[in-house]
Amino acid sequence: MFRVYKLSDFLKKNQYSFQNNGSTFFQNPGFLNYHGDRFNNIVFAFYDNSNLITYITINSENSKAISHSGSTYGGFVQKKELSSTECLKIIDLFLKELTTCKFNELIIKFSPEIFIEEKFNKLNNLLKEKLILNYQEETTYINLDNYYPDNLRKSNFKKGHISDIKEFAKQKNFNVRNVNDKTSIGNYYEMLSVNLKKFDKVPTHSFDELYYLVTKFQKNIEISVLETQHKLIAGLTKFKFNEITIHNFYSSMDYSLSNKFRGGLKYLYNYEMTKAKEEGFKFYNFGIDVKHGEKPNKNLRYFKLGFGGLNIKRSNYSVKLKNLKI
Repeated sequence: MFRVYKLSDFLKKNQYSFQNNGSTFFQNPGFLNYHGDRFNNIVFAFYDNSNLITYITINSENSKAISHSGSTYGGFVQKKELSSTECLKIIDLFLKELTTCKFNELIIKFSPEIFIEEKFNKLNNLLKEKLILNYQEETTYINLDNYYPDNLRKSNFKKGHISDIKEFAKQKNFNVRNVNDKTSIGNYYEMLSVNLKKFDKVPTHSFDELYYLVTKFQKNIEISVLETQHKLIAGLTKFKFNEITIHNFYSSMDYSLSNKFRGGLKYLYNYEMTKAKEEGFKFYNFGIDVKHGEKPNKNLRYFKLGFGGLNIKRSNYSVKLKNLKI
């Protein structure tokens, strides 16, 4: 049976333990709770007797159930292997529950399938068959099985990327470190904001939100910065999706230093990819190239593909609940 909770009440039950490779960190109710009262968050949780089998967090918006407006990816978190018959039963019960709760439409942004262990993704894959594909957005990722830190040419890095990385490596007295103090994060955030302003954009998160996330979820979110002679050259934010995937976010460089420290950001990316491979991750995800409806960014695409990047799609699905036969 399904039980419906406010997000805060579901968190109090302490039943949302993070499934290693069965979902992404962006579906973790603890993470979604950082939005506070910005969204009307509801958790639909399915139980077999007293055992939590699966759950999905949605935000309610104008009679629409969205999973999730404040997250990169949504969908069910499946906590155990299920048969197709079990999945279809759960899906029908969920859709009926949405209708009972007076929702008119369901919208979900699904993660690329390779980032989730297949045996824990059957519920989402079968749910897609009930929905309609609205659009897809390309994300660029690195398969770390084909990444060789000591042979970037074999890793399909572009010649320009290789030469820039080697050029920066000639610098002296530089280091890469993770930061979680307010001053260092503030310097990084200021650099990021200045760069985004050139494109009439602002960071998705406020400084206070980013600082909260980094200090609250230290096992899953890190800010990595490249410095030399006490100068901040570049930085990025890393989300640990699960045990197999690292997601990159907010990469930025102080371009006033780009002549002196050419290749700094590329060096930082390569450093982080090496670290991810050493720690046993399989994928390094660069994230969405451009959001749906935006103009293609050829320079960004070239930059990402220069690391041997591959493309895969994030899919947005929806359905008008009145059109379903359940």
